[in-house]
Parts: sequence; C-alpha cells; structure tokens
Amino acid sequence: MPDGRVIRNVPDGVTRSELTRRLAKMDGGGDTPQPASYVDDSSMLSKVRDATGNSEVLRSVGVAGGLMAEGITFVPQLPLHIINAGAAASGLEARAMTLGDVLNKLGAAQPRDELEQGVANVGRAVASVGGGVVAGKILEQGVNQTAQRIGQVLQSSPGMQTASALTGGTSAEVARQKGYGPVGQTVAGMAGALAPPLASAGGSALTRGLYRGGESGRQKVEQNIRDFEQSGTAPTVGQATEGRFAQGTESLMSRTPGSAGPIARKAINQAEQIGAKVSSIADDLSSDPSAMGAGQSITTGIRGTGGFVEKFKVNQNALYAELDNYVPKATPVNVAKTKAALQALNADIPNAPNISKWFKNSKIVGIEGALTKDTPEGTLPYEAVQKLRTLVGNELADNTIMSDVPRSKWKAFYAAISDDIGGAVSGDPKAKTAWQKANNYTRAGMRRLEAIDNVVSRAEPERVFLAATSGTKDGATTIRNVMKMLPDAARKDVAATVLKRMGQATAGNQNEVGSKFSMQTFLTNWAKLDPSAKGVLFARIGPKYNRDIEAISRAAANIRDGSKVFQNPSGTEQATAQAAVAGSVAAAVVTGNVSLLATIGSGVLGANLTARLMVNPNFVGWLAQSTKLPTGLIPAQINQLAKSADPLLQEAAAALKKGQTQQDQKQEREQQGQ
Repeated sequence: MPDGRVIRNVPDGVTRSELTRRLAKMDGGGDTPQPASYVDDSSMLSKVRDATGNSEVLRSVGVAGGLMAEGITFVPQLPLHIINAGAAASGLEARAMTLGDVLNKLGAAQPRDELEQGVANVGRAVASVGGGVVAGKILEQGVNQTAQRIGQVLQSSPGMQTASALTGGTSAEVARQKGYGPVGQTVAGMAGALAPPLASAGGSALTRGLYRGGESGRQKVEQNIRDFEQSGTAPTVGQATEGRFAQGTESLMSRTPGSAGPIARKAINQAEQIGAKVSSIADDLSSDPSAMGAGQSITTGIRGTGGFVEKFKVNQNALYAELDNYVPKATPVNVAKTKAALQALNADIPNAPNISKWFKNSKIVGIEGALTKDTPEGTLPYEAVQKLRTLVGNELADNTIMSDVPRSKWKAFYAAISDDIGGAVSGDPKAKTAWQKANNYTRAGMRRLEAIDNVVSRAEPERVFLAATSGTKDGATTIRNVMKMLPDAARKDVAATVLKRMGQATAGNQNEVGSKFSMQTFLTNWAKLDPSAKGVLFARIGPKYNRDIEAISRAAANIRDGSKVFQNPSGTEQATAQAAVAGSVAAAVVTGNVSLLATIGSGVLGANLTARLMVNPNFVGWLAQSTKLPTGLIPAQINQLAKSADPLLQEAAAALKKGQTQQDQKQEREQQGQ
C-alpha cells in the first residue's frame, strides 16, 4: 500500500482504493506500517469483532454455522429452491425467501473467496442429509402411507447419503470452478453422488460375480444352500457356487498351511452333520434300521400274519368260492391232465430204473398212486378236485428251500388241476368267466412268489435283507418285487436300513460301536445305487423324507463333484503341509531369519482368514443375495437435481420424485392386497 502496509490474502479483483477504505475504517490509518490480512466488513461481524477482538475465528464459526443451517433446512425448503430455480431460468426477478436470504439480510458472514465458497457448497450438501433424516422421521409419523414410505427412504442409509452428498457436492463444486454451466455441474454432482453406492454395490457385484456369476448363478447358490440345509449342514463357497474358481481355491486351501485346518474341520463337521441327518431320517422311518430288523420285516411282511401270502390266499379262495356258485359239488370232473402231469413227474429214465428212483419225490409218487386208486373211472367230484387244488396251492405259497417237495413239482401239479377244472366248466359262460378270473389271479400271485423265492427262503434275517437288496447297483428287479409285497411300515424299515448302511464307515475306519459315518463310503454307495432302485426304495416313504433324501443326494453329488477333501477328510495332505511349515519356522528361528519368520507368519494368517471365509455360512448366504443400490441414494439424487437452475433438470427432478411416489403407492397396494 502507499503507506507501506503489507496486506496479505487479498482476493483477486479487490482494488487498492477498496483496501484503503477498509484499512481506514478498521483503525483510522497509522504512521507505522503493519502487516494485515484482508477481512470481510459485514456489519454484524464488525460488531462482534469489536466486542471480542478476534474476527477470523468468529467469522469462520459464522460461515460454518450459516452453511450448516442452510444445509439442514434444505430438504424442508426444497419447494422454495425449485421455485427460485424456475424463476431464474425464466428471467424473473421474483424470489422466494429462503434461510440463506434471511441470513444475508441479517449480515451473517459469507464465503469471501472461491475456496471458501467451494467448502461452503460441499458443507451445505453434507448438512442436508441431517435435515433429510429429521424430515424423514417427521413424515414417518404421518397418517398417509405414501408419506410414511418417503420418510423411511429419507432416513435410510444415512452414512451412504452423507458419503454421496460429500462426493456429489465436491464434484459439482469442482465443475463450477472449472467454468461448467448448471447442466455440467448437475451431471458432475450426480456422478459424484453415485460413486460411494456404486463402489459398494460394484464391489459386491464384482465379488459375487467372481464366485457365482449372474442371476442364474445366484439361484443356483440359493438351491444349493437349501439342499445342504435339508441335509443338516451348510455348504462351502465352492459347494454353493459349484464354480471352478471357488472349488479350485478350496482344494488349494486344503493343502496350504494356515488354511488346511479350517478346511479340514469343515470337511469333518460336514460329514458328521450329514451323517447325523441320515441317522435321524433312518431313525424316524424305522425303530430298528438294521439288517436284522429289515430282514425280519421282509419275512413278516410276506409270510407272517397279515402278510402278502395270507392276503393272497384269502383273495384266491374268495375268487374260487365265486366259481363254486356256478358248479354243483357233485359234478364229475375229468382229471386226465392231472394224472398225466403226475405220471410225467414220476416217469423213469429209459433203461435206468435204479437211477430213476433217486430223482423221484416220494410224496409226489404217493399222490399219483392215491389218485389212481380214487379215480377208477377217471373222474372226481368237483368238490374233491376243488379241495385238492386248494391244498396244492397252499403248498406252493408256503414253499421254501427247506420244503420236501420242490416248487417246480407243485407248480406243474397245480397247473394240471386248474386245466381240468377249466375243462369241466367250459360249457357255462358264467362259470368259465369266474374260473378265468380266479386262475389268472392265482397265476400272477404265484409268479410274484416265485420271483422272490430266493429272498424269503433264507433262514437268517440278515441274509433275507442282503438277498432283497442285492443287484441294486444294476437294476431294481428284485427289490421292486419285494417292496411291492410289503406293507408301508416294512418298506420304511428296508429304506431306512439301506440309507443308514450306505454311510457306515469300513471296518478299518469304524469306531467301537459301529456308528461312524463316512462321507466317502456314502458317496460311493450312493453312486453305485441304480436310479430305478433309488426310486423303488424311497418313492413311497412319505413326501417329507423324499424331499430330505433328494436334498441329501444332490448335496452328495455336489460334494462328489467338488473338492476331494470334503469326500474323504483324512488329513494326510494337511499334516504333510503343516509339517513342512513347522520345519520352515524352526529353520527361521535357528538361523535368526526374522524376515522369513514374518513372511511365513503373514502367509499362514492370510491363508487362514481366506479359508475361514470360504467355509463361513454367512458369507455363503451373502453370495445368494441380490446386488442393488441402497435406497438412501434417492434423496441425494433429488437434492443434486433440485440445485440446478436448468429447467430440463428441474423437470427430471420432478419426474424422479413422481416415479418414487408411484413406486411407493404400488408397494402400498401390494401390501393392502396381501
């Protein structure tokens, strides 16, 4: 200055005459040049400065207080801002009075340069979040549901709103100082406001995308989580996503020091939990899910009281009793076919009479001789033939491997008697129809009994069960024949025993009570079981158990196709890797290599954390969630649009507001409909 004073921090555009006027007003000039700083000369600030003697501190407080007040009241004053922006765009001088205008009238401290102006603009944007939250709380208490919904939106994610306001306000202010117009400032502000939520959602989407892909991958993860939950456990990331990236990571982790432990523990726990679920299903289905219990159920269900054979005889006798209504008891029946069949069964080997007697059954020989004596004229009364048929039929139904007459001989004898009866009733249509019905039923029942003869003829229950379930890896013929004859309770006994035995550990890996479950054994046996046999065994045990077993089967297939460590958690590779690390640590300690020791420690710790994440159920559940932007972003975007003086952007703000209102109303209607 002319008087020698040095004025620092003078904004561009301030003239020397203005500086001289201000200096004169401050102290009336002076003879001794003194350094000074440029200060605002608002009347209120001057009065406060005169009272306190510290203008800069108070000025900063005043500016900060004013911008905070403007920011907090921004949302409630939103209609006024929109009116003013519209008026300015239309060239009108009329202006609605806002809190900022009031503060200016009162002479409140204002930003004095571009830096302070920029900080003030950003501060107002951040402070506006608080006003939005307060307004949201008020609206949430309203009667109208739309207002309540808007209130909830304004309150949601305040941290994200604050971050969006900060980045949005900063971006808009940088654009303003770079000379961009209202549109450019608004675009920059919206882009900046989107940065935090997009970073959050983008990070989530990237992480989820690496592991499970898009929406179809998310649905697969959900299904796998449900399957494993129904199986009594929770999947790992690799099992949930079935992705090569995650499965490969888990396989590597199972052999990496630091991470091998969590992976191995997960594999062991998973095997125990699935084993417990299998045992629980088996115990619910059967009171004795063992080979002996299931074998006894099969025998009782077929040959016991109320079993298949007893029911078969009852039905068979009822059908033949219907035939008796059409044929008088004394009707003579020609038994030529019966006699011929007995003669064939007892025929001698030509020119070998001594050998022949060893192939004859004494009981059949005796029956042939007795029949010959009782039929001098070649006929027997219908009543006698009927009784003979019943007795031979019982022998067939009750025949076992221990019987003194082979089934094949009784079968030929029975067929001949049936043919003789058919010949006797062929002249009466009603009698013939009744005979055909009874004969067909008998033939079908006999075929079914013959098909399982090698099962029920066993002496020990355990052998009966093993015979019934043999061949299930190739098909379902035997087990289907057996299961068709059993009552529901017996079917459940068989299914429970098969299910429980599939996971029993081999003798070398079994515990002292024989109850240890082996995932590897279960997977092997399940894979061996023919699909049709699975259907026969588990199709009729109840929908709940069917769903659980199907879920276990899918989980088992998932484990089989994924990392091998979960199939057979023996721990051999893990132990080898741990030993290698232990040796490295020992070498580092002995040699005093601190850097090597630190490297080993950090690597082990990082691997451990990664492995724990891969087996964490909460992280797996997170992978199945949808990736979307937070609702709290909406108010920040409306704020950015409302600040623009461009009519087009004001229209966009109104459309955004209207769209949100329509969405709220739609949700209200859906809730009311529910």
